[in-house]
Amino acid sequence: MADTDGLLSGRKSEALLLARALKNGAADKTSSKRLREIIGILWKHRLYQGVSPQNVVSVMEDLGPTFVKMGQIMSARRDIFPEEYCDAFASLRTQATPMSFEEVTNRLNEVYDGDYTKVFSTLEPTPLGSASVAQVHKAVIRETGDVVAVKVQRPQVKKLMNDDISLLRRANDLLEITPLGHGGFEISAFVDELDRTVKDEIDFRKEAQNLKDFRRNCEDVEHITSPRVFEDLTSETILVMDYVEGPHIDDVDAIAHMDVDMHEMGTLITQNYIKQMLDDGLFHADPHAGNIIVVPDGIEWIDLGMVGRLTANDRGLLRQLFFAVASRDPQELKKTLLIWGRPVGDIDQGRLLRELDAMISRYASDDIADLDIASALGDLLALIRGQHIMMPPSFTMLARGIMSFEGTIETIAPDISIVGSIDEYMRHSLIADFDVRQELRDALMALRKLSKKGFNAPSQLFDVLDMLMKGELSVRVEPRELEKPMSKLESTIDRLTLGMITAGLFIGSSMLCMTQMEPRILGIPAIGFLGFLGALILSLYIVFKGRP
Repeated sequence: MADTDGLLSGRKSEALLLARALKNGAADKTSSKRLREIIGILWKHRLYQGVSPQNVVSVMEDLGPTFVKMGQIMSARRDIFPEEYCDAFASLRTQATPMSFEEVTNRLNEVYDGDYTKVFSTLEPTPLGSASVAQVHKAVIRETGDVVAVKVQRPQVKKLMNDDISLLRRANDLLEITPLGHGGFEISAFVDELDRTVKDEIDFRKEAQNLKDFRRNCEDVEHITSPRVFEDLTSETILVMDYVEGPHIDDVDAIAHMDVDMHEMGTLITQNYIKQMLDDGLFHADPHAGNIIVVPDGIEWIDLGMVGRLTANDRGLLRQLFFAVASRDPQELKKTLLIWGRPVGDIDQGRLLRELDAMISRYASDDIADLDIASALGDLLALIRGQHIMMPPSFTMLARGIMSFEGTIETIAPDISIVGSIDEYMRHSLIADFDVRQELRDALMALRKLSKKGFNAPSQLFDVLDMLMKGELSVRVEPRELEKPMSKLESTIDRLTLGMITAGLFIGSSMLCMTQMEPRILGIPAIGFLGFLGALILSLYIVFKGRP
């Protein structure tokens, strides 16, 4: 009965989702043009003939900035999507056809009271870079003479991306009633993540805040900085920041003329990136070589439109995860993952522990400093995906950042180990943060709590036993892993019941054939004929229903 109620409830829920999707589709007339454009692009790429990672990437590029951003997010969600698709999505280009200089000046005039030249004495027509959401131009501030980079948002991009999100939310109602919506993947949660990312992407004040926070975190670090933001000139659609001039960190030939030791430079940025993760809680989520500029007195991180933020609790879990890997402890690793993530399906606890143990064993022969972190993280994310555990965006963004950063370090200083550096950093921070008095105080408090609980435990146990004996307390036992056998047993009982009913109909109809009851059909009493017919139908149903 409970199963029937659940099935009816599920059918009702699906019907409501379908009705809501149809209602919203009928009510929304503003996005119909965009929907036709999307359908046209899908048809042009002939997705009806089959999909592959490469043609999906091409479709996303043609669909525009929302879907490019979607692909970039999906590339980091290896805990959800197949690895070959994540690799393909990571190649989505950020460059786009530049806006005309007239469009750029029109956008600037909208923000700066109709005349941008009152703010900038010069503005170079050739963009420094052009992406699907915005493009950047070099300029000089008239009042101060500061050389700046001006990031200008494309016209109509906000409306386009918001319309796309609305279409995806409508599609979500339909997808939730398909097999995809029942496969342990929460479509609505992914659309929510995309919505948050898009809102951050199209509001340059968010990126300005990222730059300010990041620069503040770098104040106590020698030779590390990031661009300064000109807040009074920045708005939702315009971002003004320091122009950073210098070679990218992988431009070995240009750096050779700067008398820079590449190993020291690699060590510097590695230690800083670890600090961003473990101490600051604000890390660059796209740390490829193009976003690290070498300047005369160190390095400067640029393009902080995509950052990850870790709460104090997240940073504590990250430390636990690193400790579990370093100490080869699958039980601790399992506990940390289940605390940090959340199940979106059935989790086989025993299998999860065995797979984590096997994964750790694969890398156990290597020294911690020689661990291939990209391969290990890839294995871990695949394992998480197979066990129906959904990790928060901060975790997957962190994993993607570490893998990207490892590629950057291998290019400039291949002898540096990120895992070895993390291990060393944690050891140093553990020693630096160790306070004997505080540790002793915490230990005494824990001992006091334990002793109080220990003294109370016998009396509490006797109270429980007394309540059990008096019938004041009942114990409920829930056997696990019995859902499928119980379901089969119920199906068998149902089939047996139908078989008995069929036999009864057949015997009863046979007995009626020996009477002279009228009317008759084919020489058989009508009631007997109907009995035989019912028995035949039930017999066919039992046979063709298959095994339980």
